Formats: sequence, C-alpha cells, structure tokens
Amino acid sequence: MRIKSMVAGEKLKCGACLKFCPTNAIDFAQTESFVEEHVGAIVVATGFDLFPQTRLPEYGGGQVPDVIDALAFERLLAASGPTGGKVKRPSDGQEPREVVFVQCAGSRDPEHGMPYCSKICCMYTAKQAILYKHRVHHGQPYVFYIDIRGGRQGL
Repeated sequence: MRIKSMVAGEKLKCGACLKFCPTNAIDFAQTESFVEEHVGAIVVATGFDLFPQTRLPEYGGGQVPDVIDALAFERLLAASGPTGGKVKRPSDGQEPREVVFVQCAGSRDPEHGMPYCSKICCMYTAKQAILYKHRVHHGQPYVFYIDIRGGRQGL
C-alpha cells in the first residue's frame, strides 16, 4: 500500500507551531514522499456521539434498567467486560432468554433531531445478535427496524 506523507508546505512560514511542538517534529523543508508499508488491516475510527437514551422515553431509556445502549451491550459480550463475557440483565444479573434490538432509535426521525441514517447500526446490530447467540445458545434475538441498510450506501 502506498501512503502519501503529509507535506508541511511553504504556506506555514511563521514558525509559531515550533514553540508548541515538544518533540521537534515540524520540518518546513519536508517534501512530498511516498512510503510503502505492508499491513494486515487498516482501521478507520472516525468516532461518534451516542444518542442519549433519556431522549427516547418511549423505550424506557434512562428509566428501565434493562434498556441499555449498544456500547453497554458490547461490554456485556466482551470477555474483558464487567460480566466476563456472560450476558446478564442489569436488573437482576440473570441471563436473558430474549434480547430485542431497536434499530433507527434516535435517527431517521426529524422529531428527535436526527433525520439521517448513521449507516452503521444495521451491521453493528447483526454482529451483536450473532455474538449474543454464541454466548446464549438457547437465546432468541429480535431486531426491529425500518429497513436494513447493510450495503455500501453513501460510499
């Protein structure tokens, strides 16, 4: 894979940034270069903000202890998580026989202020439902959705 290096460029001539760089990593004489690296994978982590559960009272968000967000469920599935990878309800510590995933909660709804689709939830939920079945073999996941957007929309 070829990766183009960042070029400092001639436009940055004031030098003010040099005072604030403790590692002396700024090189105004740097020119464009290409570096070839052999890697097994590239992870692009763009980040995101969670939609507050309290803005979804119709699902019990922030009121019912067993209504959790996807990141909390991810932690329950993780071997390094608070339950050691065992799926347990927050309310009583019991293993849930059924788990419901609600898609598009907080998105694609102008009333909640998020009229767009995040394009991530569908595949993320599919992964979590599969992992839930790996942990709770007799369990039943249910996924409620407007539609599934698991392809390459918007790419």
